[in-house]
Amino acid sequence: QEKLAEMRPALKERYGGDLMMRIGMNSGKAVVGNMGSHNRFNYTMLGDAVNLAARLEGTNKQFRTYTMISATTRALMGDAFPVRELSRIAVVGRKEPVVVFEPMTSAVFEARRPALAVFDKGLRLFYEGRFTEAIRVFETIATDDPPAAAYVAKCRELSTTHAGAWAGVWKMTEK
Repeated sequence: QEKLAEMRPALKERYGGDLMMRIGMNSGKAVVGNMGSHNRFNYTMLGDAVNLAARLEGTNKQFRTYTMISATTRALMGDAFPVRELSRIAVVGRKEPVVVFEPMTSAVFEARRPALAVFDKGLRLFYEGRFTEAIRVFETIATDDPPAAAYVAKCRELSTTHAGAWAGVWKMTEK
């Protein structure tokens, strides 16, 4: 993402628009290779791990992020990159919620550390279903932190529409 950001001005000058890219990463078993028949085949990937990665790529839109990783990938990468926990999400096609993270470089993490601490406080309130309090916390960083702005909107929606038991899971409604 940082390399693409460096290249973006030259690409915009050359092609007339900004090039943005969303990434969803998950780890697990997959079938990879040329699939199909002699007349028609395609190099592709199949499997639950691949499907979740594709869902995470799309889920970035709702959180206004560009890179998202699953808890499985987070566990495998150890401390290679700092991350912030973004949410517990329920994606289309899966029964169990998935914890997702936004990875970043150490420099970005350190520069954003105060805002990330505020975000984490708001996230804990969201998990507890304390939407009005979460809104107040997220609003303090929403102008500079797109995921916090997304949470402000989500908490407002849930504070008026949610009834019953709360599991602390953001339900994705689109792929």
